Amino acid sequence: MEDLERIVLEVLSDGAEQSLGELETRTMKALGRKLPEDLYPETLETLKARRLLSITGEKVKRSEPDFPERDLEAGIETFISSEQAVTHLRLERGSTIWQKTARGGRAGTGTWSRPDFTIATIRKRKYDPVRHLDLIALELKNVAGSSVVAVHEALAHTRFAHYAYLVCPRSHLNASVQRAVRESCSQHGIGLLSFDLSVGSGNSPAFSAFRFEVDPRRQAPEPELVDNYIDDRFDVESQERLSRIAGGQHDAGHDHRKS
Repeated sequence: MEDLERIVLEVLSDGAEQSLGELETRTMKALGRKLPEDLYPETLETLKARRLLSITGEKVKRSEPDFPERDLEAGIETFISSEQAVTHLRLERGSTIWQKTARGGRAGTGTWSRPDFTIATIRKRKYDPVRHLDLIALELKNVAGSSVVAVHEALAHTRFAHYAYLVCPRSHLNASVQRAVRESCSQHGIGLLSFDLSVGSGNSPAFSAFRFEVDPRRQAPEPELVDNYIDDRFDVESQERLSRIAGGQHDAGHDHRKS
């Protein structure tokens, strides 16, 4: 059924309204064979339940669900500590702390001083005797908040972070906005982590197809600003662990995700 869902969504990818009859004809043509009698109606109902298409009378069009950013936090927090993210970001779990920084801690100074998540990792190079700290700031946006302005918000985090990412749903209906966001990220050295968003059980957000679309450039914030940010936004337990890791203690097996 997943292949049929994908074809239906591709047929509706321009966001234009179609008749149900037209959609059926175009879907059958794209599939290259007669539609499964039971599976096709079930596919439409599933996509409708996930708010990926809307049906009004005999008209159908593609839609995209959206959620408040706070409702997306748990899913993003889970992903950024997943094996896919750890591998892509070149993290070692025993040398890394994940901290939710959207709320709590001391208030930041200046505009756009609170990324939603921050990853602190102590890196050791093969031929460099000195360990060094990298802070990775991640700014989460929902569909409505995904814009070039959001890229500049992420860019502001490089005052204190070595790498900054914008994390947002991939919009299939607002392709021009997504293209502008991607180009702006590339221009300013901001990473872009995107995902597909639909509606899961209990009307909760469902995440799929996470993709690192743009890799960030490493920045060089003032060390004092980095320290001040950690003091302001990380809890005391995370600060102490980070100090121990920086001192050479490798805490493998401990989950450093902090809310």
